[in-house]
Amino acid sequence: MAPGLALRLFEPGRARLGPIGERLARRALRRAGLRVLAANLHHRDCELDLVLEDGDVLVVCEVKTSRCRADARLGELRFRPADRVDPERVLRLCSAARSLGRERRTSARVDVVEVWIAGARRRTEIAWHRDVGRDGPNWSPRATPASLLPASREPARGTAARG
Repeated sequence: MAPGLALRLFEPGRARLGPIGERLARRALRRAGLRVLAANLHHRDCELDLVLEDGDVLVVCEVKTSRCRADARLGELRFRPADRVDPERVLRLCSAARSLGRERRTSARVDVVEVWIAGARRRTEIAWHRDVGRDGPNWSPRATPASLLPASREPARGTAARG
């Protein structure tokens, strides 16, 4: 068998990568003190990856997951997972957050979490951008400081190479 072929055969496909990233983000945010209220919630015309509570603030969280080569670092990459969160998506997320906040009679914000799974050993980096909608829809992951969240010590199910 060609070198690396076994790893490619068992890598999570694009369809499975999103749920893996959402599970990693959910764990990391829970460890950071947020309470998970819902995952993959359909609200009007928008699917919300995670809905959480941060104290008395309702948080709508968009999770973007990507793979990269093993030696890459999240901050050094030309393309980041959160680059796929376009202005239209930010507006829809902000609208959903305001609506849910009104229903619960609390303030609300939109956060974006980037999950980066690197190399065959599945080293994971997680960056958390808080309150991305405060500056309007033209948000950029490079313009908003991010908190790096500790990833779980154990690989998420579906991410470990088998062979």
